[in-house]
Amino acid sequence: NPASIHTEVNVDEADIANVELGQKARVFAIAYPDQPVDGVVESIAVSAKVAEGQQGQSFAIKIRLLDPEKITLRPGMTCRAEIFTATKGGVLAAPIQAILVEEDLTTDAVTRDVFVNRDGRAVKVAVQVGIADDTYQEIVSGLSVGDEVVTGPDRVLRALEDGDRITVAENDRNNRSANRATLVAE
Repeated sequence: NPASIHTEVNVDEADIANVELGQKARVFAIAYPDQPVDGVVESIAVSAKVAEGQQGQSFAIKIRLLDPEKITLRPGMTCRAEIFTATKGGVLAAPIQAILVEEDLTTDAVTRDVFVNRDGRAVKVAVQVGIADDTYQEIVSGLSVGDEVVTGPDRVLRALEDGDRITVAENDRNNRSANRATLVAE
């Protein structure tokens, strides 16, 4: 029945506690990566399964597709899903790649910092974070609207020091409304 197409996705045991029936989802068929289909979580497996060749366990989640006619789906197609376990609107967020996480193994303290562009110099700022998706992390405190967060390869960001000169990449210079400054090593 085309009106009731479901997809089954596996959710890692570390994430399963956040998944609930009725949550909204966005499903991406590998054949149509730029055409997501909205869905709703309809069932959650009560027991985990261990996939051969993988570490850890996962739980099967069934998602009912709300508009399956949007794309041509066939049985057995591979897809991935984003399940919206928490949503907030109008929050300050930074690219996940920009957030430097440091763990102090002696105290178990975890700190999170970002660099912001202040007059062509990198300034390290401590941040408190909230919810995240695959791309962005909510910033609860530490940044203000309009702060230009420095992004770049992890190895470059980790080598960056407070006060280092930075240059805004040309593609970011043309789109300053993104409030992101991609680091160009000097």
